[in-house]
Amino acid sequence: MKINVYIVFFCLQFSLYSFGQDCDSCEIFVPNTLTPDCDQFGCEFLKIVSNCEISEFELSIYNRWGERVFHSTDKQREFNSSEVNDGTYLWMLSGAFCETQKFKLNGYLNVIR
Repeated sequence: MKINVYIVFFCLQFSLYSFGQDCDSCEIFVPNTLTPDCDQFGCEFLKIVSNCEISEFELSIYNRWGERVFHSTDKQREFNSSEVNDGTYLWMLSGAFCETQKFKLNGYLNVIR
C-alpha cells in the first residue's frame, strides 16, 4: 500500500491521504481544524470525504486524557465539535476500500472557538 500525506493551508487545514490500489486511486480528506461558532471554514462538523466507496468504516476521537469522546461505524454520522471543549483531539480512522484494501490512519483535530 502506498500512502501519500498532504497538508493544505487555506484558513483551514486538511489532510489528504492517497492510496494506490487495484480498483482506483482513492483519497480520503480529513479536516484537522474545526470552528464550532462557524465564523470560518470548517464550521462545527467533522465529515470524512473520499472519492471512493468506503466499504468498512470506524472513526474514534479522543481527548487529551485518552477518553473517547466520539465513536462511529456509520460513515454518514458526523462529529459535532460544539459538544466538546477547545483543544486538540486525536482521531483514529480505519476501514476498507473495494472491500479488500484496508487502511488505518490517525491524526489530530483542533477545535478552535
